[in-house]
Amino acid sequence: MGSSYILPYLPITSYSVEHLFSMHSKANRSLARLDGMLRKRNYANVLLSPMMTQEAVLSSRIEGTRSTIDEVYSLEAGEESTEEQRLDVQEILNYREAMRYATASLENRGLTLGLVKEMHAILLQSGRGQNKRPGLVRDTQNWIGSPGSTIEQASYVPPAPATVDAYLENWIENAATDTVDPLIQSGILHAQFELIHPFHDGNGRVGRLFIPLYLHSKGLLERPFFYLSEYFEAHREQYIGCLNALHEDTAAWEQWLLFFLQAVDAQAKENMRRADAMQRLYAELQETLPGITNSASCGVLLNTMFEMPIFSKPTISARITGVNTATVQRMINSLVDAGILHVRSHGAGRRATIYHLRELSLIAQGLPIGRFDY
Repeated sequence: MGSSYILPYLPITSYSVEHLFSMHSKANRSLARLDGMLRKRNYANVLLSPMMTQEAVLSSRIEGTRSTIDEVYSLEAGEESTEEQRLDVQEILNYREAMRYATASLENRGLTLGLVKEMHAILLQSGRGQNKRPGLVRDTQNWIGSPGSTIEQASYVPPAPATVDAYLENWIENAATDTVDPLIQSGILHAQFELIHPFHDGNGRVGRLFIPLYLHSKGLLERPFFYLSEYFEAHREQYIGCLNALHEDTAAWEQWLLFFLQAVDAQAKENMRRADAMQRLYAELQETLPGITNSASCGVLLNTMFEMPIFSKPTISARITGVNTATVQRMINSLVDAGILHVRSHGAGRRATIYHLRELSLIAQGLPIGRFDY
């Protein structure tokens, strides 16, 4: 390819709202049902914590990592790992921290380029990306292609560095307007960000992070906890193919938006299924834990296990204030005896025993659990 792409500025007009109407209605309805379901749960943040980590896993996987949600929690709990696993998990943890930071930031500020750059800085603050100008817009030409390919062999060469600031200003200005339906606009903004490719690394992850933040800022989500990376990963070739087509044919915007709306519809329905299963598991444990543990502290233990379903006594005790470690260990032992917790690895010497709330991990990954269908 060789030469940088001269990207059309927003707004995009080369699509038919009428052609998108049916799919848009389905996606909008499914997203509203999911949001309504979570608004009714006063502990929705507890339920969504594993789904946030799963999103971090899958968005990073699109970029080449191979770690699972269980490996993330296990390394956080102190389990031994290879250097490659540690680097993969560090990228995932950075992604999760960027999500949490942006979510908290939106409580006092709007969506700005400053926030996008801060998210990027967190994303690349350590691990493989720390030498790729975290938080700074690129000042050299980048390109997309197979590993080791030259710019002449690239499948896409984004806009020249000197033009990136102007494209980003146009992008954020359009994010602030209300002239386009926000669900459709979220798809346009995500794709345009990928086409601008403003950073040396991490563009796909920041672009995917932006989707729920934008939908929250426009009032479609009470909390910015709606992630599409699972659908994009499951339909990876179509996802990348639709994005690539945008710089080859402006008429491809309609096909991209249809794919994007299908992703919203399918993922909203799947998230409802999992959130309902997590709620059922949570309610069941909320009812049974007092009798099993014989402790008034079991509620805080339950909430903490939902935030970190794989843990050691030291890592979970550090999260539970006001409860001594002997009580924590006694509650853990009673849950192991009851078959609610499983021992993932036995401790030896200074290495602590690692415990696993296995059913929660299975639900977060969309896998079946034996005691009830979902």
